[in-house]
Order: sequence, then C-alpha cells, then structure tokens
Amino acid sequence: MKKRIVLIAAVLLLAAVAAGCFAACGDLDYFKDLDAYCFWDNEPEQAIARPKIGQMVREFLSSPLPEGKSAKKVAFIGYDGYKENA
Repeated sequence: MKKRIVLIAAVLLLAAVAAGCFAACGDLDYFKDLDAYCFWDNEPEQAIARPKIGQMVREFLSSPLPEGKSAKKVAFIGYDGYKENA
C-alpha cells in the first residue's frame, strides 16, 4: 500500500512539473525574455574541460581541512550546453 501511495505521489508531482513546463510554452514573450537574458551568452573559450573540473575537485578534497572542520563536502552543479548566437 505504501509503495502505491509513493508511486501515485511521484506521478502527480511529475504531472505538475510537466504542466508547469508546458504552460510556459504558450507564452512567446517568455522565450523572447529568456533570449534577452545575457546570462545565457557564452563562448566556447569559457568552457571548463571535464578533466580540469575533476582536477579541481581532487585538489580541494586532498587539501588539508580548515581549522575546526571534520569533513569536506562538494556540491557539483553542471550545465552542459553551448548556445550559438546565429
């Protein structure tokens, strides 16, 4: 019974997220505003290669702990994509 409730809740959550995403698709001004937002402007030269990111994380984790700390934590949020300005 518990698994069924969790499944129903997951399906409802997925449906709500999908409905929110599709609601924005009808608003063409939304996409114009999104294109005008300069945050998305990027160049290939700004990309950080995956091996470099791995090296940065390894260097952080292998460095000494700061005074009074007992563990290190890493939160990695990635964005994969390059928008070509046409």
